[in-house]
Amino acid sequence: MEHPSVHIERIYIEHLSLAGRPAPGMHWCVGPTMPCEPQETPMPLTVRCTTEEKVRISVQPKTRSGKDATFDGPVVWTVLSGTAIVTPIDDTSVWVQPGPDILDSVISAEGDADLDAGIETIQDLLTLQPEHPRAASMGLTADEPVLQDS
Repeated sequence: MEHPSVHIERIYIEHLSLAGRPAPGMHWCVGPTMPCEPQETPMPLTVRCTTEEKVRISVQPKTRSGKDATFDGPVVWTVLSGTAIVTPIDDTSVWVQPGPDILDSVISAEGDADLDAGIETIQDLLTLQPEHPRAASMGLTADEPVLQDS
């Protein structure tokens, strides 16, 4: 049975109830991402990928008014839980890939927002949800024709 697919550009939900028989399900995915209005409180990001994939994660610091900002030094990435592998690309980007176990991983990104001698750390969180890869094609092939048995 094919399930209908819905594409939502932006959604703001305060309360959501799903009911029915059989119980309906809901699947949320991220990607491709699009910029949105700056928020007072950062929202944790959840990213799904297979164990064959990796995802580039970047930070783009903004001021409270939404203008571009910089950090004093590189962003520090830390795997707080799970077995994800984080590989730095540059001061603000990393590759994130699932580790050997199919477990959710929580990763923090921390940067020093104080460009002077002091330190004012800001942080955001990322949850990586790995899954096993699925077959994407049948791989149908045919051998050369042969004569039929009489």
